[in-house]
Amino acid sequence: MISAKPSYGIKTAYGKLLINTTTKVWSLYNAAGKVIIRDGALVSTGKSIEFTHAATGRFYGSGNMSSKELEKDKSASSVGNGVIGIPYFWNSAGYSAFGVTTDDNAPATWDRTDNKTSLTWKFPGKAANLYIWPAATIYDGAKGYVKLTGKPKLPPRWAFGYLQSQWGWEDSAYIANTATKFRTHKLPVDAFIYDFEWYTTTPDYSVKKEGKADFTDFTFNPKLFPHPAKQIAALKSQGIKSIGIRKPRLGNTALLDTARANGWLSSPNTDSRDLNFSNAGLQKWYQDKNKPLIQAGIDAWWNDEGESYYTCYYWWNKTQYDQLAKVRPNYRHFTIN
Repeated sequence: MISAKPSYGIKTAYGKLLINTTTKVWSLYNAAGKVIIRDGALVSTGKSIEFTHAATGRFYGSGNMSSKELEKDKSASSVGNGVIGIPYFWNSAGYSAFGVTTDDNAPATWDRTDNKTSLTWKFPGKAANLYIWPAATIYDGAKGYVKLTGKPKLPPRWAFGYLQSQWGWEDSAYIANTATKFRTHKLPVDAFIYDFEWYTTTPDYSVKKEGKADFTDFTFNPKLFPHPAKQIAALKSQGIKSIGIRKPRLGNTALLDTARANGWLSSPNTDSRDLNFSNAGLQKWYQDKNKPLIQAGIDAWWNDEGESYYTCYYWWNKTQYDQLAKVRPNYRHFTIN
C-alpha cells in the first residue's frame, strides 16, 4: 500500500495505481513511474457501472465481433458462428485491461468511438471487476491475461496433425476405404471428423421444438458404424482417431420432454432446443448419455453451433472434460469449437 495524501493506492513490481480520495480520480503508472492511464473515473447507477479514462494509443484484441480489423475502437458483448466479443484489449501506450461482470452471459464492453481521447467500460449489474496492468508489449498483455484466466490445457499430441473432416461419410465401407487410401498413398492423417451422419440419419435443422420421436441423439448410426467399438479400434490401429460432431441441442421428443421437465433448456419459453450446460443436473445426465460413445472409442468432439448464450462452449466443454476424466483418466481433452 502507498499513500501521498489525498491519493492512496497499491504498488507492485509492475507499477502502481493511485486514487485521489478527494476528486475520486485514479491513475495508472508503469514500473518506471510513467503515467499510462490518467483521469480515470467511476460511475455507478445501481443497475450498471461505468469506468471512464483518458485513452491514447492503439487498441488490439477484443475478438472479432465488433470489427474484423486488428485495431479496435470498441468491443462487443455477444457471440455468433465464428465471431465473438471479448472484454479484453492491449493498448500501445503500454497497458492491458480485462473486464469481468457478475453475469458471465452479459460481459462487459468498452468503447471509444464517440470520443477518441477517452474510453468507457460498461458493466451491467451492481458490481464489476476491471483488471488493468502495465504491459509494454502485446506479449506482456497476453502474459497478464493468462495469469488472470489460467493457462489452457495442452491437447493430445495427435491433435496437432492433419484431421480429415467431411459432411457426407456414406457408410462403413466408405470410411474403411478412405483410411486405406490415406495409408496406401502415404498421406498423413491423424483423425477422421464425422458430421451429423455418424449419430443420426438426417440433420436436425427441420426438427420442431417438440422434436421427433425417431430422432437419435446419443447412438451410432448403424449405416456408418454397425460395430462401433470394433471399427474405431481398427482405425486406431492405423493411427487414425475418431472425432464426432455434437450439437448443443436435442432432437428426440422423449429426451426433450425430460429436459423441459427438469428445466435443462437454455431458453425454455422459446422454440429453442438448446441445453443449459451450466446446470449440474443436466451435466450428469448428458455425461451418462455420452458415456457409451466414449467407451466405444470416440476420442474427441466437434462442438458445433454453441452460440445461443455467451458461456455455452465453456460449460459444454467443462461437462465433457469432467466426464473424460472419469471414463478415460489421464487422457487429454480435445474439442473443436
